[in-house]
Amino acid sequence: VGPASVVPARVLAALADDLNSHQALTEMNTLSAPYLKAAMQLTGFPDAEVVEWFRTIETEMVGTSASGSTSLHTAFLDPFLRQWQQFRDAKDYSAADSLKANLEASGLKLSVIGGAPHAEVLDEFDPTKLEALK
Repeated sequence: VGPASVVPARVLAALADDLNSHQALTEMNTLSAPYLKAAMQLTGFPDAEVVEWFRTIETEMVGTSASGSTSLHTAFLDPFLRQWQQFRDAKDYSAADSLKANLEASGLKLSVIGGAPHAEVLDEFDPTKLEALK
């Protein structure tokens, strides 16, 4: 889809109103594809056709998250979080509790946020302790 030749006035008005980006994004949410693309280009968003990272990450990361003070590639924790969720879904609570204990022994704090597993990476996190769980 190509961009429209003009950006809708309501998006421009929102941006002209002290750079009200929240209102501009709200307005953009109602636009058809050509006008949306024109507005996105104006606001600095890349064209969806050239952005691949969100497609692969969305597929790999649906339903898990990680946060904390230690920088960690989320893909590293994802298999463990997915396994924990699979145990919980299958009502195999013994296996889920065992995996959770092992993950928390490595310096993670596991919880469920919005029905999905979440790992908080604590300062004492040691990824080498997870190697035995693979």
